[in-house]
Amino acid sequence: MSMTSYTVECERDEGGWWAARVPEVPGAFTQAKRLEQVRERAREAIAAMVDGDVEEIDVTVVPILADEIQAVVQRCIEARRAADEAQRTASESVRTAAKLLVEDGRLSMRDAGAILGVSHQRVGQLV
Repeated sequence: MSMTSYTVECERDEGGWWAARVPEVPGAFTQAKRLEQVRERAREAIAAMVDGDVEEIDVTVVPILADEIQAVVQRCIEARRAADEAQRTASESVRTAAKLLVEDGRLSMRDAGAILGVSHQRVGQLV
């Protein structure tokens, strides 16, 4: 099964509905009360316009927001990515440190846990 991808741009209208359009498919419009509903409704609208199978259509929903709001949202997304990366780095560091601390048998798992700020059970899982 080959997926075809489309971009769905949507804006909130005065009535509180998300009005969605698909730039790649002229005439493909839909609306939804909640943003989470846009994806499926857009897939159905596209399928109807291109005479395709809904299961072979993938969409990326792009909410159109005011510039100042979009800037704040973008900063939030970037901060979350940075936090996720920092968490991965911290996890790898703790795993490496735990192994080094108990590997040669000089420190107990309890001591290693005290040094690393985790429980001795967590040290056991890490090593």
